[in-house]
Amino acid sequence: MSGKVPRERMAELRRGSKLRQRLQMEIEEASQSVQVTEDDLRYQYQQLSYVQSYELDPVKRQREISYWQSSIGQLEGQMSTLRHRLAIALQDLQDFEEATAEVTERANREEQK
Repeated sequence: MSGKVPRERMAELRRGSKLRQRLQMEIEEASQSVQVTEDDLRYQYQQLSYVQSYELDPVKRQREISYWQSSIGQLEGQMSTLRHRLAIALQDLQDFEEATAEVTERANREEQK
C-alpha cells in the first residue's frame, strides 16, 4: 500500500466511528439516568423516614407511608431497567471494540502477506 486507505475501508472506518460515538452517548445517557434515579430514591427514602418519625396523625402517617413506599417501589423497578440498559450498552461497546480489534488485526495480517 502507498499510505492511502482504500475508499471502502474509509467508509467502514467512518461507520465504525459513528457507531462507537452512538454507543458512548447511549452509555452516558444511561449513566446519567441511573444517577438521577439514585438521587430520587435517596430523597424519597428521606421523606419516608421523616414521615415515619415525625407525622403524628396516624391516618395521615399511614397514607404518607403508603405513598412513599409505592413511589420507592416504582423507582426501584425503573432503576433495575436503567441498570440493565446500561449493562447492555456497555456490553455492546465492548463487543464492538473486540470486533474492531479483530478486523484490524485480520487486515494487518492480510496486508503483510
